[in-house]
Amino acid sequence: MPNPFKDWARKYGANKQYLEAQGRPSSFLGQIGDIPNRIHEAADATKIGMKIQGRVVREDVTEPYGAVFDEVVAQMHIGRIQPGATIAVFVDPQNPVDMAIDWIRTGQR
Repeated sequence: MPNPFKDWARKYGANKQYLEAQGRPSSFLGQIGDIPNRIHEAADATKIGMKIQGRVVREDVTEPYGAVFDEVVAQMHIGRIQPGATIAVFVDPQNPVDMAIDWIRTGQR
């Protein structure tokens, strides 16, 4: 009977080698953290993402500023992303123009 762990180790090693050759993280946590990059790449390649332009008003003392970012929007959320709509976003504190829509808080105001 074949050893399933030996087969798993072979596949894991091949996947790790492939990811590293692509310049992508190969650890489990690295791959989890890389998911947003993969989603944006897929959106760019298939033209399913949308550019969202808006004015960011933060809850801290930062002055409001304009931003344009790409977002993959599920069909069920399209109605919430209309011109003039207020949306809640998560803003990267290290890069204030890098943000993602918070679908839970969007539309609750």
